Amino acid sequence: MVDMGVEVKKFINILSIFVLLNLLFSHTVSYAVDFINLGDPQYNVDRTGQTDTTSDINAVLSNLPGDEGAVTILVPNGKYLVKDLLITGRVNFIGEGDDTIFIASGNCVNGVLYVLSPRVRISKIKIDGDEDHFACSGIKLQGPSAWGTKVEDNKFINISKHAIEAYDVNHIEISNNMVNGGGQGMISCDGCDNASIHHNIFQDDAVPFAIELKVSGINKNTHSASIHNNWFEWSGSNTALNGVIVDAQQVSIFDNHFLDETTGFQNSHILVDDDADSTQIFGNNFAQTSASKIVDINSGALGTTIFNNRGFSQHHLVNDNGVGTVLENFDFTLGHKLIRSSKVGFTTVTSTGDPVLIDPTMARISTRTNEYFGANNADSIVQGRRRMFLRSAANHNVHLSDESGISNHQSGHIVLGSYHIWVDNTGVLRIKNGAPISDVDGDVVGQQ
Repeated sequence: MVDMGVEVKKFINILSIFVLLNLLFSHTVSYAVDFINLGDPQYNVDRTGQTDTTSDINAVLSNLPGDEGAVTILVPNGKYLVKDLLITGRVNFIGEGDDTIFIASGNCVNGVLYVLSPRVRISKIKIDGDEDHFACSGIKLQGPSAWGTKVEDNKFINISKHAIEAYDVNHIEISNNMVNGGGQGMISCDGCDNASIHHNIFQDDAVPFAIELKVSGINKNTHSASIHNNWFEWSGSNTALNGVIVDAQQVSIFDNHFLDETTGFQNSHILVDDDADSTQIFGNNFAQTSASKIVDINSGALGTTIFNNRGFSQHHLVNDNGVGTVLENFDFTLGHKLIRSSKVGFTTVTSTGDPVLIDPTMARISTRTNEYFGANNADSIVQGRRRMFLRSAANHNVHLSDESGISNHQSGHIVLGSYHIWVDNTGVLRIKNGAPISDVDGDVVGQQ
């Protein structure tokens, strides 16, 4: 007679051995834990940088438990040759220290890390793009499902595409990273609603931009994004075209430091592009010696407000071709013009406190032949909430005339309320309540 208890025990033992063998030899890792150390031998992950270990790490990532609970994956110090590590579950992907290095391997399509799931955290990893992989970003965030991702305390070097690339992702936070690389731009955020980019360091590299916020698709939005407390430093021989590019709505750029010691930013520190609306630029410090603009505003930009900024520049403070631009409370030493504009419309310049202190030997609105503050048939406004001063440097005069140096009834004269004051062709000073219709119109004030 067969002892069923003994047979059941035998079956259980055989089944246990089969399960253990499957765990040892299969790349498909299943777990019900909230912590994984990729250094554990069972995951077979190469840490020498000599062998592509993408499939081994993706085997671990493929069985993350989704959005039910976060799994922390510790990446020990070492060099990992990887590409397109696919994150589709909620994970905290944390490096052990400064020597945790991901190196882009061949045929990278999206990014060294490719995130498609929500509330992912990537931290303390050094990503080396190896320069030759032109289609590969350091980290790529894709689609609404990747909302709430945090990228923090990482280092990016030798990146051929973007250090961080995000498409149609909401509520992302990019902070405390050090970025030195991004052949197509360091951080590109397309359709990133409520993005926060702060406390990062961007350093010398030949790139089109350090940060770009834009909207290029009909179903994408970028609203209420902020760029703040970042450090932009270009002090070597490499050149960036722009520091920050804004081509989206309701973006705030504040409390950043821009240091441009040599060739630096070729075009501008901040470019407000055609689709930008309600951009606010305030509390920033600019130290610039190259021949670029501090803020460059393109013709389609609406409602840009620039206030409480400070620093010095060898070129323009603002090149304004936008609509409804307001410049308030600035403290700058300039080597060129305060504002240069070719637009038809208004730039409103105001001071809310004491007279703005700008070196009178260096700051000027327009200086050279055929350079204008305002375009043809455009009005320009300089507005103060307290006293307004118009003065020249020592031993120089203040002139009021048209571009040919003439002040007559048609151009280059003073208008006070409804009264017009001009000098006629014979040198007589005249005044009239209303616009004069001829050079000898109105009443004679006097002559000498």
